Amino acid sequence: MKKKIIGAFAVVIFMSCLFMSQANAIILKLEQDDIAEAVEYGKKSRRVLLGDFTKPWTVKLGDDVGWATIYTSFHNIAFKARKATIENKELTSKQINKALEIGEVLTFTVSVLGNNMTFAQEYHGMLQHGKKIIAPVFEYVPEESETSEYWPNMPDHVAGCVFKFSTRDIGKDDKVTLILKPFDGDVIEFKFNLSKMK
Repeated sequence: MKKKIIGAFAVVIFMSCLFMSQANAIILKLEQDDIAEAVEYGKKSRRVLLGDFTKPWTVKLGDDVGWATIYTSFHNIAFKARKATIENKELTSKQINKALEIGEVLTFTVSVLGNNMTFAQEYHGMLQHGKKIIAPVFEYVPEESETSEYWPNMPDHVAGCVFKFSTRDIGKDDKVTLILKPFDGDVIEFKFNLSKMK
């Protein structure tokens, strides 16, 4: 059953890459030492499960609730280095530069658990920054979710979602909360301290 969770997680990773905006792209400044560290982290993580690899950028609320992962330049480079190493390839400078290109957004991938195939359609994402609530500039929520490792027990489904928010007025050392709000039911909150994220 864990393969189904890993499969859903892989779908989230794929969707985040697919929907990564290239319009108005900016290069987040990373020193050469940071880039080398990210590449080395990715290479050393080739045998590490994807969930363990992304742990430094992930907030987990529990296996029966869900988890959310934020994408940073360091994370993107490490991810590509890991992928290249698994494929017995060398990460090129061009690929590193592309990994540094992100839209002026914070991108979150989310795996959330629920009790029916279409439960995720009820969720809408928002980002809390101080007292300000920010609406997403992009939101992907699947029409149908996958069966979870708990099936046939509850929660029996897991959905992979992607939310992107403008970085306007958000500093690299700020705290933000990703909020998933259903039409009816409990709100889910993922709290991120950006100062602790490479």
